[in-house]
Amino acid sequence: MGYLAELGPIDPQISVNNSESSIPARSFIDGLEMVRENVKKGDPPNMYLSMLQKVRPEVISICQSAIDDAQCFASNWLSKYMLKEDTERAKKVATWLSDGKTYKSHGKVIDCNEAKNVLKLNAEVIKPDSELWYAVWELYARSALFLKDRGISNVAKLYESEKIS
Repeated sequence: MGYLAELGPIDPQISVNNSESSIPARSFIDGLEMVRENVKKGDPPNMYLSMLQKVRPEVISICQSAIDDAQCFASNWLSKYMLKEDTERAKKVATWLSDGKTYKSHGKVIDCNEAKNVLKLNAEVIKPDSELWYAVWELYARSALFLKDRGISNVAKLYESEKIS
C-alpha cells in the first residue's frame, strides 16, 4: 500500500425511488431493524406506520442481495488471491468488511498497519522514495488524466490484479 493508501469497508450503495443520490444498503436494513427494536422496547407501532408504508419489499431484498453479493465477492477474491492459504480467514475478513458491524462507517479508514495486524492481510507500505511508488503514482496520475479528458472526474480508486488493471 502506498504510504497514504487506505482501505475502507465494503459498502454497497443503492438508488431508491429513482433518486440520483444513493444510500448504503446496510443503512436501509439497519434502519428497519432499529424500528423493529424500538417497537419491541415499547414504541407504539403506529408511530412508524407512515414511514413503513413507503418501504417496498423489493428494495429490502435488493439491499440484502447487494450486501450478500459484496461479501461473497470479497470472500472469493480473498480466497483466490491474498488469503489463498487460509480460506476461513478470507471469509472472516470479508464478513468484517461487509457486515456493517465491525466497521460501522463508510468513511472508516483501514490503514496499512490495521490491514496487516488486525485483518492479517499481506500488506506492506511502499516507501515514498521507491521505484515502485513512482510507478504506482504515475499509473494513478495518467489514469486520472485519461478519465478527465473523457469528462469523468473525481476518480479515487484503481483496481489491480494479475490479469487486469
